[in-house]
Amino acid sequence: MTAESVTMARDDRFARLWWAVPAASFLVLVALAMIFGKPPESPKNGTSYDASAKGFRAAYLLLERLHYPIARSRRATGGAARWVLFPKDDRDEASAPLDAWVRGGGILIFADDSENFARGLHTDLKIENDDAGSDEEPASGAGVARLMGGALRVEWPGHQGRVWATAGDRPVVTVYEHGKGEIWLVNRPELLTNRLLSHADNAILLCRIADEILGKQPGKLEFDEYYHGMRDRPGVVALLVRPPTVWITIQGLLLVGLLLWHYVPRFGSLRTATTPRRRSKEEFLNAMASLLERKGDFRDAYSGARDNLAHEIERSMGLPAGAETMVIIQEACRRKSINAELLHKVLTGESLPVGAGKAVFVRSLKELETIRDEFFNGRHYR
Repeated sequence: MTAESVTMARDDRFARLWWAVPAASFLVLVALAMIFGKPPESPKNGTSYDASAKGFRAAYLLLERLHYPIARSRRATGGAARWVLFPKDDRDEASAPLDAWVRGGGILIFADDSENFARGLHTDLKIENDDAGSDEEPASGAGVARLMGGALRVEWPGHQGRVWATAGDRPVVTVYEHGKGEIWLVNRPELLTNRLLSHADNAILLCRIADEILGKQPGKLEFDEYYHGMRDRPGVVALLVRPPTVWITIQGLLLVGLLLWHYVPRFGSLRTATTPRRRSKEEFLNAMASLLERKGDFRDAYSGARDNLAHEIERSMGLPAGAETMVIIQEACRRKSINAELLHKVLTGESLPVGAGKAVFVRSLKELETIRDEFFNGRHYR
């Protein structure tokens, strides 16, 4: 084997396996995405899933059963309004996306017992405990008569807001303009918890807040779970387009594009269909006929054609190789409507006599062709 043939064989092998490189790159990217991905977070305390005294499951289920358009959100922003109730992420910078969302026109219902998260909203809260507020108090505004707000009080000193509801002559809910949006600060945040929601008119106040907000901005009222650490697990596609896998993704796409450019046929003008050349086949048949005529060995040529027909019939019926001629004849007659006498004559008769000429040879070949046509095509010649 020459060096040129070895090179051509190697190139042909590589051409057949061109898909292996992009396929391997894709599998590597998927494996990296699975490694960098995180398992889904389990529900935590203080969320709308939490049925304990400090959770907000009762508030969520109440609005859901009253057919308010609510949903749980594991994203930082979104919806017509968001209920951010006692967030657990107390970093100042954590609430920066939420601040931008409110300034863009969102409405935030905010209840918290910490000052850190509120700083990201540029809100400096003052938090105090007042045991005197643990009992029911007369209330006004929002169609409520009495409220039980708990001991925790939250205020935003130095900022003038619209007091939407009061209890004991002190604000319960205050509305502050924040850019194009609003922050609804729950001054008595504990009244929305599972422990206090069923007391006094706390549940009515919850529904009145939802009604007021939906009247201003129809859409989904989303209970935030993002700032409780329950975040949507990014899918494989999302992981592939973020660092550090984004660079591998770009390289893989470039490699796939290069391979496609190299191996995929280009678009262009249609090629005219060329008529297949028959000259070589005709020349071969003419040469074989001329050789047979000069040699005059019609006997051997006929024997070869007859043996080939017997093997074809044998294979088509599933008989073992080298089956006896009589077995082939019996099975062929049993399975097919065929001229048994001619079949027997063709397969068991003697070969052409020595010195037989063209006429005898052609007549014998026609008999072979007749048997073959009857057996394989079902045609009958009488």
